[in-house]
Amino acid sequence: MNKNMKKNLFVYAAILPIFVACMAYFLPMDKQFLKDLYRNFYNSNHDSAMSLDLGFSHLRNVSLDESNWTVWGNISGLLLKTPKIIFEKFRGFPSRPTINTLHIAIKFRSYQQLLNDREQAMEKGILQNPKKLKAKIFFNGKQYKTELRLKGDKSEHWRSEHRMSLRVALKGNKNILGFKKFSLHKMEARQFPFDHVFQSTIRRLGNLSSVHKYVRVVINGVSWGIMNIEEHMSKELLEKQGRKDSIIMKFGNEKIWTLGQRSYPHYRLSDSKLNIKLYSQNKYLKNRIFREWFTYVSEKRLNKENDELYSFDHYAMALILAKVWNNTHTLKPSNARHYFNPYLLKLEPITADQGHYALIREDDKTAKTQDEPSQFNPIKFIIEDIYQHITETDKYKKNFNANFLSVVNALKNIEDEFSIAQIYFPINKKIIPDILSVNKRILSETSDSAISKIIPEAKEIDKLQIINRLPTDLQAKEFSQHLLIRHYEDGELKIFNLLPDTVNLKSLILDETTELNLDVAVPGFLPGNYKPFIYQTKLRGIYDNRIISKTEYKGNDLSLAIGPTFLKGLRNPLLPTKVKNNREYLKETDENVWLIRSGIWNIDEPIVIHGDLTIEKGAELYFTQDSYLIVIGSIQAKGTLDSKIVFAPQNKSWKGIYVIGDGDKSSELKNVIVKSTSGLKHGMLNLSGGVTFYHANVEIEGAHFEKTLAEDALNIVKSNFSLNDIRFHGTSSDALDSDFSSGKIVNSVFNDIGGDALDFSGSRCTIKNVEIFNVQDKAFSVGEVSTITIEKAQINKIGIGIASKDGSSATISNSKIENYTLHAAMTYNKKGFYEGQPRIELYETEVDGDHPFAKQEQTSLLVNGVEFPAGNIDVQALYQSEKIQN
Repeated sequence: MNKNMKKNLFVYAAILPIFVACMAYFLPMDKQFLKDLYRNFYNSNHDSAMSLDLGFSHLRNVSLDESNWTVWGNISGLLLKTPKIIFEKFRGFPSRPTINTLHIAIKFRSYQQLLNDREQAMEKGILQNPKKLKAKIFFNGKQYKTELRLKGDKSEHWRSEHRMSLRVALKGNKNILGFKKFSLHKMEARQFPFDHVFQSTIRRLGNLSSVHKYVRVVINGVSWGIMNIEEHMSKELLEKQGRKDSIIMKFGNEKIWTLGQRSYPHYRLSDSKLNIKLYSQNKYLKNRIFREWFTYVSEKRLNKENDELYSFDHYAMALILAKVWNNTHTLKPSNARHYFNPYLLKLEPITADQGHYALIREDDKTAKTQDEPSQFNPIKFIIEDIYQHITETDKYKKNFNANFLSVVNALKNIEDEFSIAQIYFPINKKIIPDILSVNKRILSETSDSAISKIIPEAKEIDKLQIINRLPTDLQAKEFSQHLLIRHYEDGELKIFNLLPDTVNLKSLILDETTELNLDVAVPGFLPGNYKPFIYQTKLRGIYDNRIISKTEYKGNDLSLAIGPTFLKGLRNPLLPTKVKNNREYLKETDENVWLIRSGIWNIDEPIVIHGDLTIEKGAELYFTQDSYLIVIGSIQAKGTLDSKIVFAPQNKSWKGIYVIGDGDKSSELKNVIVKSTSGLKHGMLNLSGGVTFYHANVEIEGAHFEKTLAEDALNIVKSNFSLNDIRFHGTSSDALDSDFSSGKIVNSVFNDIGGDALDFSGSRCTIKNVEIFNVQDKAFSVGEVSTITIEKAQINKIGIGIASKDGSSATISNSKIENYTLHAAMTYNKKGFYEGQPRIELYETEVDGDHPFAKQEQTSLLVNGVEFPAGNIDVQALYQSEKIQN
């Protein structure tokens, strides 16, 4: 038998089980047993055949026409595509990009545990508490220690033993394809290519989302075919998408899914306002500031007036794009995650798991939510309450047109996005997303209020607010939790009854040994009300997961651990407050327009301006140690050479300046002196900069930053900037830190710097005519996929002249580097999860000293067009050095 015949037989053998399984659908099956038998037979054969790589992602995608989304339509599409499948399989799918193979080795007992978890999930209809298992991964010649488990709430993830979904966490500082934590799915479980394209589109809007890539998976020598590899929630995901490390949360849970159709409809078991999951909880709660943020979100979520908790435009754009898609699946609590922005002290959405798009029809009252198993309780269909809330606000309506236009612009090349995604599966029918164009037109012709129709369950919510009956004895036996209790550091318990009936809190058990008898009757909740029952204890301090509550309802006793301890006395300095009118130096000249007059002024308390601030030339502001200036708007501080504006401490230090822009109005500092800032840390605000600009257009000219005690003298974040004639002198750490920003720096001097002179993360910048000397660490630290161009720089007495790392690129020309402690130029990878080689190019640059260059493998360092040879660089030892810390 020749080779071609063997390949043909292989393809036919792969297709035959799918065909037989589909045909079985038409056999008479009146009993549920036979239906379940068919379903298992079909899933097993389908998933097994898909592991053989037939060039399509899922049977439905062989013929994507909506009219063919039937078993017979799928069979017809498969038969029509069979000749092409054979031909392309024989050719090896030449148009497909390279897909690397990921081998996973799981010991026998661990694999049996994986199968046991699957069996339990099959019996219950939902996956609960799967065991974490040790395994090894082999990828691109490297070995990785890992911990993995079965994942996925619903059966599509584990319906057969082939191609089960797995959650994977790599040990140590390792990554695969830039992912440290990730999930493996069959294509069907991530609605390929729709989720892939939706999430890439949402990222172009500046929102956060999951990221999709593709690998061939082999488990214990058995091929599982091509699978989706999706990055999981992590600080690496945040950083690569331009966000500072902070907490990620999920609202609600899927516990309610375990209950049957006749379960009690008013049970708050999975309520998304009460139940908040903190990712990597043990890690983040070690730091008090993260615990403060978690407490703040948990409390604010229960308030009806909580507009300031949400970054409205981010949520609005996710909402509008989902409406254009006519599918809200990605907005549901089970799929949505939320990032707490530490600069704004607001939440941003992280979307994942979007489904197929659908046409908005004339009679459509709501967006589709994607099919759900019919036995589920309607309470879980409710999408995130945030979206219900924001559509009712004036801010949403005011910004609707701008946000809608942003979504329209992000969709301009959507057909190319689908084509790029589908190149992995060339047999899939080509997607021409005309439906999205129609949906855009329909939405553009309606009022913004039509978008609120994306909330399909509003009537269901109203129904749930009307309580006509209490739980029956039978329903009471189903309850797995009676109360949700929050412990506070002062010993207070905030107790939320999950039932509208009285529950007895019998006792608390501390550290599994000491029992405190209480016998407290906790009244049932009132509809629409989240006011807690308060009980004071003597358990003061942090008691994370050390307290167990024992409760009783209708003769049913339950024990449940109380989670993390919450904090008291939180302060958000960014919240609007009425500015005092008795300040002699400050005057409101128009609505939200403020003026600080010329003169010498002592500032004894924080100034927070919501609006635009102008500071007259000659103004000298002297702040107490705990005072600062925050402007949520724009600042104009224009001094002259003869009449400069001064920001300084009354004693040794003051906290500094923070400007939050709107991305539109410009802020300008000219001929100003900023002295002795310590960093703006107050309440929940925890900034590293003495002067910080966020989401602003900023121009600074003729400014002096002196004797800075903060981590950064000037921190520019997600902004556009222009710096001219700037002087940094006597900083205890970094001088300028540019995070995810773009700009230019000219004619500036950096002297006596305790850290890096210029530190770039995710930024683009051109630099010309700068002098840098007496720098403890690096003159230029270029990291996190930054692109920097330097011309005419004089660099003297530094630790390292220029370091490019983690996918960054730097070009330096017509410059001089001398008297360095380590090297004049270095290229290396520090974090490892960024794509692209770090690169430095030096042209016509004089370097004076021994060992001028150091280059790690898989990086590039060009000196006048000649590649410098690679050597060994111990990055860990480098960053443990007293000279290099950033």
